[in-house]
Amino acid sequence: MKKLAVFVEGQTEQIFVEKLIKHISGNKNIAIEIQIVDGPPYNLRYKDCKKRPCDLSQIDHYILIYNCTQDGKVKPAIIDRYDSLNKQNYSKILGLRDIYPILDKKEIEKLIKYLDLGLKSFSIPTNITLAKMELESWFLAEHTHFARVEPKLTLDYIEKSTGYDLSQLDIENDIEHPSHTLKEIYQLVGRSYNKKEKNVNNLTDKLDYEFLCNDLTCKLAYLKEFITHLEEFFV
Repeated sequence: MKKLAVFVEGQTEQIFVEKLIKHISGNKNIAIEIQIVDGPPYNLRYKDCKKRPCDLSQIDHYILIYNCTQDGKVKPAIIDRYDSLNKQNYSKILGLRDIYPILDKKEIEKLIKYLDLGLKSFSIPTNITLAKMELESWFLAEHTHFARVEPKLTLDYIEKSTGYDLSQLDIENDIEHPSHTLKEIYQLVGRSYNKKEKNVNNLTDKLDYEFLCNDLTCKLAYLKEFITHLEEFFV
């Protein structure tokens, strides 16, 4: 059984990553475990025990999604949990974190430069991917979902109302605060966006994961990096 650990900053990433993994894994027999940090010291709880089958002998791929519940805690959590994961024979460790609220260009470059510092010596292949500037940038790029939320939210309508051509925009670099832009677009039709569980579940259910994996990876470097790591795990 191959084992993967994915460390994320918060609930939005946790929900999205779980659904993305289910899409990428296809028909493979997988198990997903959710661990959520409630606060220091690390206090782990299982969100849904049904995702932890009793008979693991039937499972080919086991995925732990570790929700750090705090910005900037992905790397420290990976380092803190590494020895335990190594003893449990995990074969790959991934991290996913936002850049926002870091806005200074030099600070962003510094973050990118030192992102994997201290991880390369690990015997388990370990990589941290940035969602630039926030995970919501990927939701914006998957612009087909807006019309599934509200038919009025076509690309033309969004561009006329906001000036954003989501099909052409370099979203990873041109949108400073993607979650605010996402909220702005939803407000055009009297809807809202926030990071509450129900809201995030509704949004991520409407995403076209095929479009994300096959089309948007040609445009979004960080999305491609993250999806490539996941796909490699399931080979």
